[in-house]
Amino acid sequence: MEIASVNQLLGMITIGFVLFLYGLVRAGISYFRPRWGNIAAIPTFGILAAITVILSNNDWDIAGSAVIAAGLVGALSLGSIPRVQMNLVALFGRIARPRAISAIVVVGGICTMLTGMIRFETVSKIKDLADTEYLESVASKPPTKPIEAAAVTDTGKSLTFHAPLRMRSDQVISDNEKKTLSGIPAGNRVIRHEPASDRCNCHGWVFSGGRYWLTAENVEQILTDNGYQTVKTPIPGDVVIYRDDTGYITHTGMVYGAGSTTRTQVIGKWGWMGVYIHYVDESCYGKNYAFYRSSRPGHVVRGVDGNDPTLVLAIVQADAK
Repeated sequence: MEIASVNQLLGMITIGFVLFLYGLVRAGISYFRPRWGNIAAIPTFGILAAITVILSNNDWDIAGSAVIAAGLVGALSLGSIPRVQMNLVALFGRIARPRAISAIVVVGGICTMLTGMIRFETVSKIKDLADTEYLESVASKPPTKPIEAAAVTDTGKSLTFHAPLRMRSDQVISDNEKKTLSGIPAGNRVIRHEPASDRCNCHGWVFSGGRYWLTAENVEQILTDNGYQTVKTPIPGDVVIYRDDTGYITHTGMVYGAGSTTRTQVIGKWGWMGVYIHYVDESCYGKNYAFYRSSRPGHVVRGVDGNDPTLVLAIVQADAK
């Protein structure tokens, strides 16, 4: 959920809570001390100020909501003045009675809080659906066919790779890439190293040297048979694997930069799109990832004649210097 949506939720809850609290306090005072009805606004404003200080943190959404709540409380307090009440009675009849107003405020506060929560859930579901559709667009691939390659794991198990039947033109795939990147915030925070291409996907960029399409099942087999072990502290050249909530592999990349005082950066191909450098926790694949390391030289599997991504890493880092 984006920060703006969370702030809107807190803002609506702030308004609803203040109205709810004001209604309760007003109802209690009106019951025991009817003439003290206006005094109910004093502790409410104090609590409102405390909520504003605690929650706003220089955030306009929440602070603005608190100001709105203050205006509502002030208007309701003004409505308790006898002369104003006379006019309200003329317009709205019995509804202007203190207890009736208190009940309306309490119900209004509850409805406001519930509306905020319902809206938050609705926005959250819409955003989750948009993220799912985006991942599907990145993970989609052109029509492919199995290739007759002698690709095997280090234990000799066969791997079935795929190659596209036809590839889209550079212009078409470039336009699609720009459109897709504009759909997520992380799209503005990546460094493009290689252009989009239908030649391979993210798994194939790491394990086939950028030549073929691999499946998540291929990756699982490679991790097991080629001696990959999870590591807590990554170094450049390690493999990074992203998974969904079920544990299914959604993306493969490689550590580009890491250090004790710097954020970890990774490099990898996003499906049919380009090869990007980005922070490990800033991508369309989420934050469920782990780092893997193997003692074998490089990541390209046996039987495939491709440029190992570790060589690409060395070239990129040299160019950066």
